Amino acid sequence: MWTVCAALLAGPAPADAESERAEAVEKRAGVFRPEQLRHVDTADVWRMILERDTRGQALQLVDLRIEADFAKGALPGAVNIPLKKMSFKAEAALNRTDPIVLYGYGSRDRSSINAAVLLAQKGYSNMSFYDDGYPGWVSNVVEGGSIPTGVDDAQT
Repeated sequence: MWTVCAALLAGPAPADAESERAEAVEKRAGVFRPEQLRHVDTADVWRMILERDTRGQALQLVDLRIEADFAKGALPGAVNIPLKKMSFKAEAALNRTDPIVLYGYGSRDRSSINAAVLLAQKGYSNMSFYDDGYPGWVSNVVEGGSIPTGVDDAQT
């Protein structure tokens, strides 16, 4: 009883010590944290698609939008796995070792982060988040009709 009273009188552990302990536990348990998700832009995605198509580099583009929107257009070679179906469709559609680029409706769409957490729980680790999503692809590549800035012309 005295130990409990002493702990109550001492107050809560400092926030830093508490967060350090939580991080250590998460690290040991292999918990995925959203800040571990690599962010890529249109030029990066374009480069990855070129490497996949010309050099045979592995790449899995995952469109998290609903089926109706995916049917209207998607990034080249993307598979559609809406977030609501991620937990049971990922196993059949994705390879754990190949890079995965997750995208949805744009930078304010949190579905990529939620999908990354679900995939990490299933053992996937090599994931990136395409910040601009499909709207960014359309405005920069489809409607813009040009190679995104930062992509070397020699690669095309």
